[in-house]
Amino acid sequence: MIEIELSGAKGALNDLIRILEVEGKCPSVLGSYNELSEILSHVTLEEHSYNVMFIMLEKFKAIMLAKRFEFLLGVPEIVFSGLGHDLGKLLRLSGSSIGRYDHPRVSADAVADIFKRNKCSPPWLGRVISAILTHHSDYTPKECDSLVKPLREADWEARTKEVETVRSRSNGR
Repeated sequence: MIEIELSGAKGALNDLIRILEVEGKCPSVLGSYNELSEILSHVTLEEHSYNVMFIMLEKFKAIMLAKRFEFLLGVPEIVFSGLGHDLGKLLRLSGSSIGRYDHPRVSADAVADIFKRNKCSPPWLGRVISAILTHHSDYTPKECDSLVKPLREADWEARTKEVETVRSRSNGR
């Protein structure tokens, strides 16, 4: 996490973690409209955010071993996009009428506000904001292509694992 230290984003990271710790005990899905969302309502926003971040970091491990310097520069992007991608699901930020596909905009705004409050604007912040903004979209901005695709994949993989975990808990395994 050397790059986070050097870019001055440590305060922003602390704020993001604090928000997830204090407010992230809410369900990680907005509403319960089918069997899958009912299952995922048992996964907290905090838990899901960390799952996504850790999956992204795990997928980049091979790159780290081959190209350590390039990977190190991507760590803050992975951490902030993974932890912040669903922040807009917090009722305090979104209100009660937010739709499933509206939360990326609220999440991106929330992450941008965290950096603004910390008077910090690292060179990679635009890529993080774009990735969060488009993580449920078919559109992939060129500047964040290498970040949004892993974010989408990690989000999907986390959900798959979370469903398995909740089902095994409910089956007493």
